[in-house]
Amino acid sequence: MLEGNMRASFRPMFINLDRVLFKLASAVLLFCAWSGDIHAGEFKKTNCWFEVPRDRGMTCGTLNVPENRKKASGTEITLSVVVFEPDRERHEPIVFLTGGPGQPTDIGDREDIEAWWQFISDQNWMIGRRVVVVDQRGIGKSIPRLSCSRYFKADHWNSISLSVDAEISFDKLMRDEVVACRSALIAKGIDLFAYNTAENAADINDVRKALGIKKWVLYGVSYGTRVALEVMNEHPEGISAAILDSVLPLDIDYLKEDGKNLDRSLRLLERDCQKSKNCMRGLGDAVRAIVKQLDKQPVLLRSDDRENAPAQYRYVSGADFLELIFGLLYDRYAIQDLPKLVEKTYGSERPTIPGFARFGFPRE
Repeated sequence: MLEGNMRASFRPMFINLDRVLFKLASAVLLFCAWSGDIHAGEFKKTNCWFEVPRDRGMTCGTLNVPENRKKASGTEITLSVVVFEPDRERHEPIVFLTGGPGQPTDIGDREDIEAWWQFISDQNWMIGRRVVVVDQRGIGKSIPRLSCSRYFKADHWNSISLSVDAEISFDKLMRDEVVACRSALIAKGIDLFAYNTAENAADINDVRKALGIKKWVLYGVSYGTRVALEVMNEHPEGISAAILDSVLPLDIDYLKEDGKNLDRSLRLLERDCQKSKNCMRGLGDAVRAIVKQLDKQPVLLRSDDRENAPAQYRYVSGADFLELIFGLLYDRYAIQDLPKLVEKTYGSERPTIPGFARFGFPRE
């Protein structure tokens, strides 16, 4: 999703049911802004759930916040927070706001944390600052986690694997799973309407206050810029500066604009591709053909993206392939590989999607 060196947090995000659910929830109240008198609790320090790298200072903990600040129901959710502490604090802290919506910060294990430290050390302007990383409500290690994986119906996916040559209504299966997941989450008492940008922004402000930070720098990427803009509008008192990377303005309906933006980007890529002798012709037609074929029959893909970790399997549809391309377009270095990726996939009798194996899977 981003250009950068951080393997975990900057991995291109593929279409998955967690993201679909987040889009369904966030679209309803995306532009809502509300301020009330309900405040968060105290930051509770905990032992870090991962092995802390040697000679590194880190603070881990949780913060309980109201699930819905518009209601006096008393229901709370728990945000997971990790602070990367500098050797010597010389500048104001930074809070990192992930995209998606629904992108976890990847703070689950030692490998994730080392990737974060590498990213921080590569940015000179981050050195000497506390870097605060928060799993936004509903994702990552925050509780509850709006994951759909446990609600998948195995019969749906078994029917695909047993019908190798059949045409499968893949989109319908995905919609059915999202509806089933939504119903299950509501049955657990989760207020899906509270998982929106306004509440996210209020959470971030509560984290700042709970950590005793007077002012900090907002660093938002993609959807994270929308959260940052909401914080700037509603809670400006705690902000000294903001960095907005790949801006998503508050007045843009990204659910409607994504397809249009991707189409424009592909046209520009095809135009530039025609200037090179080694670049395939008919790039756009090839992409459309691949998407059509994958929508008729999704491809089973195996990924071994981590040592000593079990292999992961997933079915890849045309929408997944477009999401891969969409993610790679965020990275100026990955863009140069796109024509070859399309050409190799288009030339296969049955699309094998080599790029998915290369760039990995979103982790549950």
